[in-house]
Amino acid sequence: MPETDPKIQELENRLDRLVRTQIDFQKEISLIRGEITRLRATRPPTPAERVRGSLYTPPERPKPAPPKEAIHTERQPTDQTESSYKLPHRVEYEDEPVLSSATVSGDPFSRFFSSYTENARADLEKFIGENLISKIGILVLVLGVGIGSKYAIDNNLISPLARIVIGYIFGFGLVGLAIKLKPKYHNFSAVLISGGMAIMYFVTYFAYSPYQLIAQLPAFSLMVMFTIFTVAAALIYNRQVIAHVGLVGSYAVPFLLSNDSGNYLALFGYMSVVNTGILAISIKRSWKPIFYTSSVFTWAIFYGWFVTKYTAPQHFNLALVFLAAFFVIFYGTKLTQERLGMETGEGDKKENLICALATGFIFYAFCFALSDAALESAKYWTLFAYLAAASIAILATSFRTYGRAFMYLVVPFVWVIYGGWHLNRYDPSQHFSIAAVFAGLFFAIFYFSILFHRFTKDNFTLIEHTS
Repeated sequence: MPETDPKIQELENRLDRLVRTQIDFQKEISLIRGEITRLRATRPPTPAERVRGSLYTPPERPKPAPPKEAIHTERQPTDQTESSYKLPHRVEYEDEPVLSSATVSGDPFSRFFSSYTENARADLEKFIGENLISKIGILVLVLGVGIGSKYAIDNNLISPLARIVIGYIFGFGLVGLAIKLKPKYHNFSAVLISGGMAIMYFVTYFAYSPYQLIAQLPAFSLMVMFTIFTVAAALIYNRQVIAHVGLVGSYAVPFLLSNDSGNYLALFGYMSVVNTGILAISIKRSWKPIFYTSSVFTWAIFYGWFVTKYTAPQHFNLALVFLAAFFVIFYGTKLTQERLGMETGEGDKKENLICALATGFIFYAFCFALSDAALESAKYWTLFAYLAAASIAILATSFRTYGRAFMYLVVPFVWVIYGGWHLNRYDPSQHFSIAAVFAGLFFAIFYFSILFHRFTKDNFTLIEHTS
């Protein structure tokens, strides 16, 4: 394309300058080496060398080889826009590799790829030796404890109480060994403490459910203590794998210790507290995988409850409250990471934006599902007021960080929710005032948001042109 010719010419000129600079460096190195060799051959002996020479005469030092003829390499132009030029004269010695155009252009790349290959091989060996083998070992150890316990149970070798006591002793023993090995074997100690905490989670569950040796409240208290200890260990060791063990254990606690009481308020409140603590740690340590794990577990549990246990009139307010709580936690995490400058690269910023938009998509998808139910008028007032407040908050907080991105999510989703309700649930005799009020409110919110974005963008453009 014609418009790209100046750019190509500029890049070729820069490449030519870099090649000339490299050849000048090689020439200077060759001259310095030759001068050093010449000075070593002609300098007078030191007093120590004179004393040693009176006793022993060393063999005569070989004279440096005369310089070879200079190499003149001519680079051929690769296209019409590239002009040919001759490489400058340099002096070669016998102990030096011959410099050629292939060497000049190929050596840096070959050295780079060879060093890259060696580093990759070393990193792979380090990963297998220090990380993978230890993780596989602790997994085999945990599985071995489980298989041994099952064998003892099937054959009635020891009593249930003895099985639980031995399990706790084994788990605490791993934790104690990990603490002892921490100063010298940090990585292996982290894996050991992860395995020990996993064993104690499962031992507590077996003590509560199959054997009924521990009541629900003490078992719950023990697992909460294990979770707190695991999170603290993750901070001390600065290892995400320990935090993941604590996270998985904390989400498993309510289900492992559930007695089908239907206390969903306690369940979602507990999950909100866990998410807040875990994601605060992920912000402090810049641990992105923790966000993904927590997000997947939370939305999967909420979706499972919504599909299997949710009833429209009874759980409507509960669903709205904790849907907002989970959205604020995850959306606020990504917003905080962006504001604190934790997302520095272009790829990090795109990933952050995609995660925030995905969280918003899940939020509005659940709102759409909540609106597709036969409710009394007061519930629809609550739902649409909830949507309006959430949309205002999202647009107000996202503009400075993400620009207009959330406009393309919020505006279509709100109108789809409102339109779906209008088509399926609207009754003119009951819902006319609801439809009129919120149609005008949604229009005002989005219209003034678009005006604000346009006004702000024009002001920024004007400032850039005048500055």
